[in-house]
Amino acid sequence: MKKKIFAIVMMLLMLCSCSIGKREVYLYGEDHDIKPIYNEELNILRDYYKKGGRNYFLEYPHYCAQYLNLWMKSDNDEYLNKMFDFFKEYGNYDYDYTIEFYKTIKKEMNDIKFYGVDVGHAYDRIGKDYLKLAKEKGDKEDIELTERAIEQGKNFYDKEKVDDLKASEYRDKMMAENFMDTYNKTKGDVIGFFGLGHIDGTRYINDHMMKNLQDKIKNIHTVNLLKSKNLKPISTEKITYNGREFEADFYGIISHKYSPYPHEKLYRIKDTEYFKDFTTTGYNQSFPYNFSFEKGDIILTRQYNDKEQKDVVIRVTSDGSEELFLVDYIQPK
Repeated sequence: MKKKIFAIVMMLLMLCSCSIGKREVYLYGEDHDIKPIYNEELNILRDYYKKGGRNYFLEYPHYCAQYLNLWMKSDNDEYLNKMFDFFKEYGNYDYDYTIEFYKTIKKEMNDIKFYGVDVGHAYDRIGKDYLKLAKEKGDKEDIELTERAIEQGKNFYDKEKVDDLKASEYRDKMMAENFMDTYNKTKGDVIGFFGLGHIDGTRYINDHMMKNLQDKIKNIHTVNLLKSKNLKPISTEKITYNGREFEADFYGIISHKYSPYPHEKLYRIKDTEYFKDFTTTGYNQSFPYNFSFEKGDIILTRQYNDKEQKDVVIRVTSDGSEELFLVDYIQPK
């Protein structure tokens, strides 16, 4: 009898370990607020959702994810608008595509649960505002997680004033810790879309979030969405360059937080013949967005701020096999 009980216990333990081992984590590297990327992420999310996935880990602090969870259950956009109104005060992103992205999730996948693993951005506004709400509810764990995110945010921005690199390393270390804490409290597969630097360290730091996670989670899968060939243009438009009108595929507006030109419109010009005699000013330069571009394509980025704009023209030299997506910068003779 004892042997039979022991055998049953061992079998149950083996079943438990198998189910734990089968848990999968899918992390995708992105650039923020770019519509073709969000369109691809929605398709990935739909597939994840159909397979029963409900855990969406965010590059937001805990309190922002909580605002999104409250909004998912509400019949209006008060919580969503409140959060992004705060964020718009802190950066150069428009967030229009981001807001549209979350509204689509609410419409199609309204029982997904958001979990924020980032340090406390806008902690003195959004964090402070949500902490008051958490205390009114009296949820001890929610209060603790909110206070921790706020403290991490304070530490990060204090460090950033002194040393950007050390601040970034601190941030990614905290993101990894928050990720693991949340992972251990949840069940089932996990999905997350993060800035590419947090996933593979590209143009970033050595000890990025993914590097801190890879030895702790076995079944973790990463994808660089900037290299996806599924990123299609939003529309086809007529644009003027160098006094001439062109038909061009429009890929959306890309925002850069710390650039003199914080926004750029990204186009692929269809008439490549016009540019064949342009002078090359920069050979084999790395370009972050290969989308569905092909060798020989002409890309125009229209960069602008509140006062002025400038056009940068690029010829694609990569055939898609290189680790880096390479281009030549060109201009009229």
